[in-house]
Amino acid sequence: MPVTKDALQGAIFESNRARIQAYFGDRDRAIPALERLPKLPGYLTPDFLRLGPDFDPLRSDPGFQRLAGTEAPKQ
Repeated sequence: MPVTKDALQGAIFESNRARIQAYFGDRDRAIPALERLPKLPGYLTPDFLRLGPDFDPLRSDPGFQRLAGTEAPKQ
């Protein structure tokens, strides 16, 4: 169900898809989806990104670190 037809169920579907993409290391699809998801209804928060084991394959990616709030401070 796309978000345009059902905001809540569509967001859950997109969240699940992004988690699967992240789990399999598909950074090119997962990170853009994860950038959109916090703007939709649901539970995806920076804390969830930091703690969720499904996102382990993305931990070293600077885009993911920015979303999760774990990027190294700029000097």
